[in-house]
Amino acid sequence: NVIVHHYLKEDNGNITTIKIAEDDLVQGKEGETYTTAPKIDLLNYEPEKDANDSYIIPDNAIGDFTYDDKEVIYYYTQKGTLLTVHHYIEGTETEVPLSNGNKAENEYIVGKNGESYSTNKISDELLSDDYEYYEAQGKTTGTFGNEEITVTYYYKGKPTSVIVHYYIEGTETKLS
Repeated sequence: NVIVHHYLKEDNGNITTIKIAEDDLVQGKEGETYTTAPKIDLLNYEPEKDANDSYIIPDNAIGDFTYDDKEVIYYYTQKGTLLTVHHYIEGTETEVPLSNGNKAENEYIVGKNGESYSTNKISDELLSDDYEYYEAQGKTTGTFGNEEITVTYYYKGKPTSVIVHYYIEGTETKLS
C-alpha cells in the first residue's frame, strides 16, 4: 500500500501535518509500479511550486510496491484570491480618462484568506479635469476570503457652463 498525504506548507516555509485533503490509498501487488499525483483542483490550495513555477513532486511519487507500506507527502500552499478594481465612467464599462491622456487600467491584487485589503479611487491629480469621483460599488476595504472580489469606482463628467450672447444679425450689437 502507498498512503498519499496532502499537507499544508505555511507561507513562512514551515512544514505542517495539517491535512488540506483526505489521504489517498493506492494499492497494488508487490513489484508493480505505482504513480501518485498532487491534487490540483482544490478550492483554496495549490501544490507547492519551485522557483520555475513547476509543482514540487516528492522523490517517491512514482515507484514499485513493496511488502511494506510507503508514504508519499505532497505539500500545498494557500492560493491567493483575486481582487479586481475597475475605474469606469458612470453607467458604462468604459475606463475613465486620466490627466496624462491615457485611460485608467484595471488593478489586480492577489491576497490570501484572512489578509486585509484596501482600494482607492483615482486621485484628483491623476484624473482627467473633465471627470470627478461619483460612487463605488463593492466592498472598497475588507478581508480576503475564498471568493473573488470586484470593486468598481465610477466617475461622472463635471458640469460645465456655457455663456450665450445674442447679437442683432449682421452686427456686433448685443440684444438686451
